[in-house]
Amino acid sequence: RLTLRPDPVADQLTVDVLNTSSGLLGTLLPLIDDDERVALAVSLNRAGAADEALATAQLRAAISIDPQLLGPTLQVATLQGGPALTALEQLAADRSSELPADLDEQVPDHILLRGLRWRLAEWRLAAVLEEPEAEPQAIGALLDLVATAAGEAGQRERGLEAARQAADCYRTLAQGRPEVFLPNLAGSLNNLSNRQSDNGDRAGALASIQEAVQLRRALA
Repeated sequence: RLTLRPDPVADQLTVDVLNTSSGLLGTLLPLIDDDERVALAVSLNRAGAADEALATAQLRAAISIDPQLLGPTLQVATLQGGPALTALEQLAADRSSELPADLDEQVPDHILLRGLRWRLAEWRLAAVLEEPEAEPQAIGALLDLVATAAGEAGQRERGLEAARQAADCYRTLAQGRPEVFLPNLAGSLNNLSNRQSDNGDRAGALASIQEAVQLRRALA
């Protein structure tokens, strides 16, 4: 049974041993329970004070071996940031990562985690775009999600780009089935207005919100 105590020396020793002992993570992780997963995430995150890059790499490796570490690592990232947050951001930025499709919805609305939420939204969008028969409305919804997440993370240009793509997507869908997709178009235009405002385009923001209001009035 693996026991990890809140000791800085033990934390660093854990990282060092895992780094020098190839395959040890793969041997230990199947043997630990949920509490020990939390303890491992905490220990590796604290060890980042001495070697952040190494602690981050070990957390990434551990999550790849045992996906059940995602939850504990997210808990630690929310409370402490550090290597736990960096490891999750790196996994989200890696399109080859195998992550739960709804992981972005599990991320708390915390200013420290806004960059992670944006990267996870981008990962989710990329995964859907790779599907041969991806539904256009699903793509539109994810583009709106990316636009909002990017804007909140300070990625204003990306937020504007995604918002425009979402509005274009729903505009096309609304041409074929207005009774279904005009409400989505109105919502996307509202999002687009916010992103245009973020980027200093007041005229564009006003035009988009006016169109959204007109659509909502027509739907009322």
